[in-house]
Amino acid sequence: MSSEQPPKATSGAAPEPLAPSLPFTRTTSHLVAGFTCVRAGAAEEPWDADARRWITAAPAQGGAIDSVELLRDSVWLYLDDADKVLGFVSLGVGPRLPGATERAQTLPHLALHANGRGRDSGRACSPG
Repeated sequence: MSSEQPPKATSGAAPEPLAPSLPFTRTTSHLVAGFTCVRAGAAEEPWDADARRWITAAPAQGGAIDSVELLRDSVWLYLDDADKVLGFVSLGVGPRLPGATERAQTLPHLALHANGRGRDSGRACSPG
């Protein structure tokens, strides 16, 4: 097997892998100031607002910082080469399903910053 890096994606090719992630904590929370899923001029839908409010909420406001510190979710930020946030994802643990020996893992939040998108309809969050 070759240790060479795969070629960069071009138009019509498979997308490049996501940028490296950074754990979201109080010390990295400043990176999400001004986070938005909606490009300028587009209307903010309820799910866009939910993602924005959750990731930017101050401590003790029921947002991402609280979820991380209360060990409900793990949250990762995805950054570009200039350390600007492209998006975020959280991984949580849901209820134990009937008959299951392990609790279900969930993706409670997933969003891309409006500036981190390529071609799209102007919306980077989705209901879910």
